[in-house]
Amino acid sequence: MDVGLTTLNEKDIANYLATAQALVQRTNVTVADEDARSKSKIAGTGRRFVSTVSTGAVRRTIDVRVIDRISAVSADDSMLSLAQHGLAFRLRRGMAVGLAVRDVFARRTELEALAERNKASALAGDDAALYHELQGATAFVALFAAASYLVQTVAGEADANQDPPDPTFDFDTPQDAYKSFLYGLDQTLTDVADDSQMTARARAFAQAVLEGLLSRRARFPRLAAFDDVHIRLDADDFSLIGFDIQHRVRAKPLVMTFKKPHEVVGNHIAKYQAIKLSKMLMAYDFDREMNPFVELGGFHFSFIGDGFPGTGKTMAAQVIAAELGLDLFRIDLASTVNKYIGETAKNLRRVFGRAAEMNAVLLFDEADALFSKRTDVRDSHD
Repeated sequence: MDVGLTTLNEKDIANYLATAQALVQRTNVTVADEDARSKSKIAGTGRRFVSTVSTGAVRRTIDVRVIDRISAVSADDSMLSLAQHGLAFRLRRGMAVGLAVRDVFARRTELEALAERNKASALAGDDAALYHELQGATAFVALFAAASYLVQTVAGEADANQDPPDPTFDFDTPQDAYKSFLYGLDQTLTDVADDSQMTARARAFAQAVLEGLLSRRARFPRLAAFDDVHIRLDADDFSLIGFDIQHRVRAKPLVMTFKKPHEVVGNHIAKYQAIKLSKMLMAYDFDREMNPFVELGGFHFSFIGDGFPGTGKTMAAQVIAAELGLDLFRIDLASTVNKYIGETAKNLRRVFGRAAEMNAVLLFDEADALFSKRTDVRDSHD
């Protein structure tokens, strides 16, 4: 399903800042005890004594304090540097954003209804199984959003100099997922030399977490509801387009100029149609995410300009962009087409997502170069 663009509100993020702050400052994480095996050597040999009792299930609790780990980068200074404060701030905010994104996902599934029923009486049977699956899916989504936030917002282009440790995952609840994430990040930041290496390792670990999540995605069939979700946080230039991994990309400068109606001489029909379309577009209701002209049956989501060169096709697009006060995002459609199945749709999805981020009018130029001629009887026009 296509749920369009969802904008995160600051109040939704603020609801989880205290939770994220507590986790970043201190959390207890239960991990497998790799040191449970005996280190005693057998006398007269160089071999270690191996017990016949299995210790694979031995676990221990670790006190993780990521804030202290970050401040330890400059142990001789009691105050955080700008880079250290930036990482701590982004980490806390990213976790709060992840929980807010979790709520968006929950509202688009049956989780909220099941949670209310579970409060009244414990779920059983298929409902209990579905509730458990959706809980795991929300943990997946929250962690994916938090790691994506770090990748997109933490500045720094230095090399991490070493591969981050393999992340561990716990999908019981979003908080459990965060605890495993913080434990891995704490291990990643051990013995970093300076601030640049600190940020580089943090971004590398967040990237490793994203890759690890995507490799486990097939285990969560309920994640399909998130595939076509497009979430945007304008304050941080952060966006999520399903499970596509986004990187910090600056908006391209405009490649076309605006045109005001009074600047267009002649071509009254094209100018009239452009102004009429602009007024229809300006009727968009951002709260309902709907244009009333759609319900009235007099509006189309896409428009095709057909005519010989110089008849006003590009000019009409420029007038529309100017009237709406938006950028004009011009795309070479040929660059999106790929011979591999599914790649073209993925490229187009990325183009539409980028246009939405830029708040732009999307113009596909020279589209006829890719389309077959109507007179070609050998081709299908479906």
